[in-house]
Amino acid sequence: MLSASKERNIDRYEVEVADPLKALAWGANEVLPRFAARALKGSRIAHDLKGVKFVVEVDWGRYERGEAGSIHLYPPRTAGHGRDTLLAKLAKEHRGIYLTVDKPHGRFSGRVESMDFLSASAEQNFLRWKGAGFDCNVSAEQKSCSLNGGQFSVGSRGGKSPGGLTIEGAGCSYKIDAHLLGTQECRIPVMKLSFIQDAEKSDFELDKLQLGSEASPDGNTTVNYRVFLELGKFVGKVVETNQTTAFSFKGLSFSGGTQHLDRSAWEGLVMLLEGENNATAPANAALWKKRLVHLLSDGNLYRYRLHLVSAEFQLTSPKQTVQGALKDWQEDYALTLGKFIRYDDNNRIAEIDFAQHSAQSALAGKVEGFSLGYGLDRLYNPLPDFVDLVIDVATQPGGPSEKLTPEQERRIQEILTTMIHKGLEAHLAPLSIEKITFSEGGLPSFGPLAFQVKAKLNANNVDLNNPMAPMMLLGSFLAHGELRLKSRDFQTLLPLLPPDLAKMAQMIAKKEGDTVRFVIRFENGGLTVNGVPMM
Repeated sequence: MLSASKERNIDRYEVEVADPLKALAWGANEVLPRFAARALKGSRIAHDLKGVKFVVEVDWGRYERGEAGSIHLYPPRTAGHGRDTLLAKLAKEHRGIYLTVDKPHGRFSGRVESMDFLSASAEQNFLRWKGAGFDCNVSAEQKSCSLNGGQFSVGSRGGKSPGGLTIEGAGCSYKIDAHLLGTQECRIPVMKLSFIQDAEKSDFELDKLQLGSEASPDGNTTVNYRVFLELGKFVGKVVETNQTTAFSFKGLSFSGGTQHLDRSAWEGLVMLLEGENNATAPANAALWKKRLVHLLSDGNLYRYRLHLVSAEFQLTSPKQTVQGALKDWQEDYALTLGKFIRYDDNNRIAEIDFAQHSAQSALAGKVEGFSLGYGLDRLYNPLPDFVDLVIDVATQPGGPSEKLTPEQERRIQEILTTMIHKGLEAHLAPLSIEKITFSEGGLPSFGPLAFQVKAKLNANNVDLNNPMAPMMLLGSFLAHGELRLKSRDFQTLLPLLPPDLAKMAQMIAKKEGDTVRFVIRFENGGLTVNGVPMM
């Protein structure tokens, strides 16, 4: 809804938002990537904007010359949806939002000089925003935008839930072509959040957050894709009536992605990122199948690396105090999707500290050199077959049905049967600790300790329709493991075991110099330790 008046070479319009979803859809599709547009349209703001009235002034002289401030958008003066919202009352004091729109060239820019609002209600809602701006260029081939959030704070000083959010110096930029190739990056130097709810007070602070993604062509047929995140510090504290919880993370970094991804696979990934729903159109089904099958097979390698310098946790209550910390956690992950799935996840933590104190007991110590690795060495990849089936179900005549046809049920059974008949190979290795020491609690220190397992399922002859199939699968499963620890640690731990178990452990332990070794084997449905049957 639009009404207008004119003064000199300036047009003044009063704009009422009758359909916020349409308004957001236009603005988002003009400037933002489509997946971001969907998130915006589904947010609460779409509801609150209905019925809001804005005043817009257009200085046509400035507009023709392409000068900043050619469009002045006043904050809304009437409530949306008939509610007394903060958004609807944002006109007490401001120096405006200035926009420049150079439509023929696809350029949008603007700035927020200063906005300062404090409600007269008991809640004393406030909003302050200054020094923000954006500059966007949009064309059919490319979208680019640079946004500076300036200094922003919003919250309440009174009422039942006082608190607020402050963000300083945030900014984002992106440059993306029609195939979503390009870069996207955001940074938040400082963000603080605090609030009180009932008897609970919460405070959180985030410093130096930077995240983004980069998709670049690798020749004419493949694409390299990378996502990254860097975080300087994130700390929090929650104070309740009978308990206080505090935590912190420092020095977090994450980097992952894939290389040499087929262009067709990349277009399938774009579809997933954007949440496209046009696969149900029969004309698009074949294209979806091709692209998503490329994405989920063809030997594509996805990997990431994570590093956390330190993390701390503490819980304090009248009855006890529990605290813990870890230092230098590193994780390396790799996943290959081809005819078979293969993945490997390796973790290492330099040190883990723990402590628990109460009136009845105390326990404190640390773990040094903790390592954990696990993964799949071989598992038939059912994902391309499932994609093929799902798209066929979605595009069947009459549309998707809640009930599968007999033929579709047969295909699901065939996929599962193939997956089991092809077998699997997996590993848990290493699982090791260099040293565990106890400073309180009266427990002995020990280390090093190492454990590893390899497992295999060979079920190519198992009839899954046989009622005895579960027992036959158990007989087709093979696992081989090994536990190693120092002889002195073995003797120290024996008194801590139940008497019968301690006696058996002494009987079957295999000594090799100053090391005790236990070889664990599961085969043909039976378990042995150092050759002694356990079941």
